[in-house]
Amino acid sequence: MPVILGIDPGGTTGISLVEFVPSKEPKLLATSQVGNGLKGFLRWHKMATYKWDFVVCESFILRPGIHGVDITPAYVIGALEALENPRSKIHFQPPSSKPLCDDDALKNLGVYTRGYPHSNDATRHAIIYLRNVRHLPTLRKGWPE
Repeated sequence: MPVILGIDPGGTTGISLVEFVPSKEPKLLATSQVGNGLKGFLRWHKMATYKWDFVVCESFILRPGIHGVDITPAYVIGALEALENPRSKIHFQPPSSKPLCDDDALKNLGVYTRGYPHSNDATRHAIIYLRNVRHLPTLRKGWPE
């Protein structure tokens, strides 16, 4: 069964492992919120015991004219690319895709983790990926209307 590693990079990086098969809704295997930016992410990756088939990660967009932006996500993404390439394909999604999967959709799918917003954002990226590839069990259960 394929496993997606969902990543929401930042000062606190959200991590989510989501398993799926074509005929069933996704299953949340594990979540984590890793503090300490790049150092914390590197420590987590070194200690990770789960295996995954590919990665879905929020991209980082530096917008011109905006000053004082925390670029920690860019460092985490760089480390992710160095650690995973060529082992795993990384699918990037813009931060603007998050509204495609609100907390209600995560709850409908049984993958919402109360009190862990960064982990939920990582799970959200995995679910948005499944939605974008038209994984029918995800679509039917996450958005039942």
